[in-house]
Amino acid sequence: MKFLIMKKTATYNLKCFIKKILPLQFALWLILIAAPRLTGQEHSPAITASPMIRDSLLVNRYIEIARKREVPPDSAIKIARTALVLAKKRGFKKETGVIWYVIGNKLLQKGDRAGCQPYIDSISMLNAQLKDGELTCVQNTLAARKSYSSNDFAKAALYYFRAIQPVRENKVDNPRTIAVLYQNLGVLMTALKEDSMANSYLSIAREYVLKIKPVDSPMLLNVILCQAGTYVKLDSNDAIGYYKDAYAIARNLHDSLLSYTILLNLTESYIFHRQYDSAEYYFHLAQSVTQPGISIIRTELVSGYLAFLKKDYATSILHLKQALKLTNGEENQTLEVIYEGFSDTYAALGDYRKAYEFHQKWMDQHTLLYDGQKKVVADFMLNFQALEHEKNMIQKQAEISFRDTALKKQQSWIAAMCVVSGLLCIILILAYRNYRHKKSFLNQQMHSLLQDQEIARLKAEAEGADKERSRIAYDLHDGVLVRLANVKMNLTGSPEAAVNAHYQDVIGQLDIATRELRNTAHNLMPEILLEDGLAQAIFYFCKATEQASGLHIKFQQIGPPLPQLVIQAETAVYRIVQGLVQNIVQHAGATASLVQLQYADNLCSITVEDNGRGMPHTENNKGYGIRSIRNRVKILQGTFDIESEQGQGTTVYLEFDVRPFLNHSGAA
Repeated sequence: MKFLIMKKTATYNLKCFIKKILPLQFALWLILIAAPRLTGQEHSPAITASPMIRDSLLVNRYIEIARKREVPPDSAIKIARTALVLAKKRGFKKETGVIWYVIGNKLLQKGDRAGCQPYIDSISMLNAQLKDGELTCVQNTLAARKSYSSNDFAKAALYYFRAIQPVRENKVDNPRTIAVLYQNLGVLMTALKEDSMANSYLSIAREYVLKIKPVDSPMLLNVILCQAGTYVKLDSNDAIGYYKDAYAIARNLHDSLLSYTILLNLTESYIFHRQYDSAEYYFHLAQSVTQPGISIIRTELVSGYLAFLKKDYATSILHLKQALKLTNGEENQTLEVIYEGFSDTYAALGDYRKAYEFHQKWMDQHTLLYDGQKKVVADFMLNFQALEHEKNMIQKQAEISFRDTALKKQQSWIAAMCVVSGLLCIILILAYRNYRHKKSFLNQQMHSLLQDQEIARLKAEAEGADKERSRIAYDLHDGVLVRLANVKMNLTGSPEAAVNAHYQDVIGQLDIATRELRNTAHNLMPEILLEDGLAQAIFYFCKATEQASGLHIKFQQIGPPLPQLVIQAETAVYRIVQGLVQNIVQHAGATASLVQLQYADNLCSITVEDNGRGMPHTENNKGYGIRSIRNRVKILQGTFDIESEQGQGTTVYLEFDVRPFLNHSGAA
């Protein structure tokens, strides 16, 4: 029997709730505002300490009152405009944007979508200056509500997900703003028949409502009723628990009518799940909370069904008759339910004539309500009675027509699905390509950032090492060499120096040590690099090394002269050449080597070759000297390559772009 199960939506429950609670709630808020004035406590030290703070608190109090869903739109707009005057006077820009949101929201409650749009635009222009997370949230929430009211669900969803972004980035700290956002998203998902997703958003909304201090009971009740509605659509037992929570809140609000409506929903939920004892308990509880004089059709229908379950058919018929009387013949959908109830009850009594009569009434009402089928059935019955001999032909024609219609619908659906599938494929391909592009771009940026960080680190290490070499060089030159010179002078000036061969030998060794220390100091920080440039410094280094080691070193400079680079770059190149030549002297066992410096098309290339024993491949990256050279090449953002074969010598090639390292001040 179906005549009872009338699943009422959250909208129906809220209508009963708003009609009852709004006048009392609004009066209480006005009393709270006026209470300080009436009790003489208006000028408390905490508020009067600063007019700016006092006005800020007052503006926010007005906003909180006007934002509440239960406040009538016209009253809320008046309160908001009062707050707007004060906010503009004091220069409260963010509060001004929130007030515009409140006014636009209340205009939507009145159905004034055109009047709402200027407030959306005003918030957008204000937030272009402030870049505030809460204003971004309320602006997009208001735009989404406007789209939703126009049944443009796709655009509404877009705006809602834009509104969520600052919430996820923790840029919104007002729990009421966040709760309203997630509640509206839940309502949108319900409209899109995404009930599971709707329930998830409503659960989040409930969490934030509970963070409002003090807890906004009417708002909490609204969210719970919305959740109960989603569970009803999901055929879940959880709807019963949410209706119980809603009933507890309504009872605390002393709202008999809303409590009664929720208890009826509970009764119907228990009946739907075949828990008849619980259904009867909550129905009697609903009757106990109603006020005198309240008579609702649902009461009679529930009473009739409970009597039907007890097989008290006479009582069931009495309640159905009372429900029929209350409809006054105007509740078309309710009439359909009542006629079906009469038909089932008389059939249970065995009075099939009356059962048939009410079944016919139910059929008439049903066809009247659903797509004008009454006329189709009447015409068909007329043809059946008047033209019995054409029965088979009519049935065949109807069958063919039905098949053609079904085939056309099927073809239309297939075509539509093909188009939609094609569009989805295109969207997915574009989205995937966009994702790959973004991922590649981000990887490039990350690689560039890591490379820059590594270069900066290596540059700092190289500069630190050069500074330490410079310090050691100056210490050797100004300290050790000066002391050695004094020792030599003292020995030379001794009377025994002219006649004693041992003295002469010591003085000779002292000269050799002084010369080697001077060469070491020069290699640590060659002054010629600062005076004559990179090419001359490399040339003199090669000559000095050739004289000291006996290794034949040939230096070549190819192409136009190398422009002057910043000292850090020239020092890095000099150290690279110095390290490569010293490796040849110490490890290669070579008799000849070539150092070649070439400049062309803004590229500087350096080649160092030898005819030594060669370098094993396993040692190409292991030595400290090679690692130091590679680090300096990274600083120059250049390329570095080693070619070596056992017994055939080694060739090292370095190339880098000089443009980032040009010394413009020196060139000038």
